[in-house]
Amino acid sequence: MKNGVSYMEYTAMDIWIDEIKEIMTKARQRIAGDVNGVMLDTYWQVGKSIVENEQNGELKAQYGKRVLAEFSKRMTLALGRGYSKSNLYHMRDLYIAYPKFQMLSGKISWSHYNEITSVSDPDARSFYEQECTRCFTGGGAYLANSFSLPVSGFNMHRSRSVGNIASLHP
Repeated sequence: MKNGVSYMEYTAMDIWIDEIKEIMTKARQRIAGDVNGVMLDTYWQVGKSIVENEQNGELKAQYGKRVLAEFSKRMTLALGRGYSKSNLYHMRDLYIAYPKFQMLSGKISWSHYNEITSVSDPDARSFYEQECTRCFTGGGAYLANSFSLPVSGFNMHRSRSVGNIASLHP
């Protein structure tokens, strides 16, 4: 007996706890997936709005205009954190790389897309998207600390210190 509970009861309780842990783990994964889908949709819409409003539908804004910097300041005042100039550029890049929302995979996190959209070659970007979907879909897991994947003669390296794709090497 352990604390007034027989060994048989203790084992049954362990099994019961394991069942509840599995239920909770699956629920957390579903919630993470739902949140990720909403984040991607929201950030894609913001990126679309930036391209349509700040860039008048063009891929780049007019040279010398600092509209996005002012927009960033005002959005931060209105809504709080999350609207830095660099984050707004990431949202814009998401829309430019994936002009149709249906092209995005709900299995890949916003963090993954931040890294994938830095790859200019559409074929290489597609390859990394498939790799992320295949390898990193465990409840929103982040990319490994370091990887090197060959794509059409290029290797992509993720910097440990910077936390994003540092370069493409031929």
